[in-house]
Amino acid sequence: SGAAGSTKDLQYWSAWVGERMRHIKHIAGHVDLFISPARHLQDRFVSAGLIPRARVTYLDYGFDRARYAGRQRTAGEPFTFGYIGTHKESKGVQHLIEAFAMVTGTPPPFLRIFGRPMAQSTAALGRLAARLVKDHEKRVEWRGEYVNDRIVADVFNHVDAIVVPSIWVENSPLVIHEAQQAGVLVITANVGGMAEYVAHDTNGLLFEHRDPMSLATQMQRCVFDPSWASKLGAVGYLHSVDGQIPSVREHVLEVIQLYRGAIMRCASSQAIPAPKAAPAAAIAKMTHDVEKDLSPPFWRITLDTNPDDCNLKCDMCEGFSQYSTVAQERWERGLGKRRMDPDLMERVVVEFVNMNIAWSRRTGKRQALEVIPSTMGEPLLYAHFERLLRVISREDKRLRKALGSGAGPSDDMPLGCAVPPGPWAGLYLNLTTNGTFPRFGAARWAELILPLASDVKISWNGASKATQEGIMRGQDFNQVLENVQMLARARDALVAAGRPRCRLTFQLTFLEENYAEIPRIVELAARLGIDRVKGHHLWGHWPEMDKRAMKRDAAAVAR
Repeated sequence: SGAAGSTKDLQYWSAWVGERMRHIKHIAGHVDLFISPARHLQDRFVSAGLIPRARVTYLDYGFDRARYAGRQRTAGEPFTFGYIGTHKESKGVQHLIEAFAMVTGTPPPFLRIFGRPMAQSTAALGRLAARLVKDHEKRVEWRGEYVNDRIVADVFNHVDAIVVPSIWVENSPLVIHEAQQAGVLVITANVGGMAEYVAHDTNGLLFEHRDPMSLATQMQRCVFDPSWASKLGAVGYLHSVDGQIPSVREHVLEVIQLYRGAIMRCASSQAIPAPKAAPAAAIAKMTHDVEKDLSPPFWRITLDTNPDDCNLKCDMCEGFSQYSTVAQERWERGLGKRRMDPDLMERVVVEFVNMNIAWSRRTGKRQALEVIPSTMGEPLLYAHFERLLRVISREDKRLRKALGSGAGPSDDMPLGCAVPPGPWAGLYLNLTTNGTFPRFGAARWAELILPLASDVKISWNGASKATQEGIMRGQDFNQVLENVQMLARARDALVAAGRPRCRLTFQLTFLEENYAEIPRIVELAARLGIDRVKGHHLWGHWPEMDKRAMKRDAAAVAR
C-alpha cells in the first residue's frame, strides 16, 4: 500500500468506516432515546442521518456546585490566563502560546498551564514558549495536574480567565461549566459546544476558531480592562436565570423523567416506530454480509509492562537520556515506577485471544496475533516477563486448538505482520530490546523467547564501538555483538528443526553521528544474519539533541 499512487489504504479504511457507520445506524434503530449533553452534538448525529431527531433529546451535565464555591483571587498578581487540560495538539495549546506572545501590558500578563505533562508534546510547547514569549521563565508557568476536588484552591484562585482554545470541535466542555460556576471568565472558540455555552460579550468572549491573532485580540481586551473582564466572568452560566450550572440533583431528576417517558411510550405501544422490518431474505443477506465481510479485530496489542526500567542511558531516549527530566519530575510528584500488574497483563492477553477466536469462528478466517511488551525502557527487566511468556505460550495453544490451526498458513494475514515466511495463525511475542539481555544472558533468553517470537528488534546505532557506545551509553559493544551472534545461531537451529523463523531486526535512530555509518550497519547486519534494518528519525525531546537530528534543516534533509 506504500507504492506511489496506491489507493489500497484509502479503499480499506473507507470500507471500514462505511461498515461501522452502517452498523451504528442499524443499532441506533433499536434505541428508543438518546441523551445529548450539547445541542451541537445532537444536531451532528441528526444531520449525519444516524439518529432521527425525535429520538434524541438535549440535557446538559449535572455538577456538584458546592465544589466550585468560595473562589478568592490571589492578590497582587498581574492579569493571569489559565489553561486546563492535556497538552495534545488537538487541544490548541500551541495557539494559546502564540496568542499570549502577542499580548502586552504593564505589568506583563501571566499564563498558567494546568494538566498532566505529555513528555514530547509538553517539551515542544515549552520550546515554543521560550522562542515566542519574552521573559517566558517568569511569565509562563507549567502547574501540572490538580485534584478536581481542589480546583478552586489550586486553579481558579490563581487565574483571571480560562482559555479553551481547542482545535477540534468540543462537545460540552466540563471546564467551561466549572469556570462559569466559580465566576471565572471563559475565552473560547466560536464553534461547536464551546460557543453553545459562551455568548460573546455577554458571559464570556469568543474568538475565530483556530486563529491565534483573533484569540490575542480578546486576551488583550482583558489585560486593558481587568475590572470589565471580572464582571463578565461573574455572569456565569448562560442557560439559567441565576447564572448557576445544573446541579447533580436537577440532572438526576431530569434523567428519571426522560426514562419514565420512554418506558411509558413503549408500554402504551406509542413508542417511536422502529425501522420498517425487512423481508427474511434481506435479513439473511445482511447477516451474511456483516459476518462474512466484517473487518478483523486488531491483531497486535502493546502492553506498558515496565516503561520506567532500563539499564542504559541512550541519548535519544525520552525516559533515560542524560538530558531527560522525566524520572526527576515523577519523583517530585510522588509517582512511583510504572509496572503493570501481572494479573491485568494476563487478563488483557486472554481477552485479546477471545476476541480473535470469536471473529475467526464467525468468518472462517484466521490471522497471526502479536503481543508487544513495553517499547520504552528494557522489557526484559520486567519482573513478570517469564509469566508473560507462559501466558503467550498457553494462549497460543488455546487459539490453535480452538481454530484447528495446529500448523498451516494464515488465511488472512494482516498487512505488515512480522511472521515471515508463510506465517502460521497463532499468538506471537514481538520484542524490542537493547541487546544487553539483562538478568539471564543471551543464551537463556534465546531459549525462552525465540520459540514464541515473531520478531526481535535490537536497538542498534553504530557500526563502530565508539559510535554505538557514544549513543547507547552504558552498553558494551563487543558483548552485545556476541549476544546478537548467539541469538542468530539459536534462531537458525530452530528453523532447521522445522519451527517458524523469528525475524531479527536492527532498529536504529538516524543521527548526525551515525548517518555516515548506515551502509556499514546494513553490511554488519547481513554478516550477522539479521533479517532487516529498520530506521526512524529522531524525536527531539530536548534542545541538546536538536543539532543531531537529520531533519533539523533543509541541508540535513537533502543529505
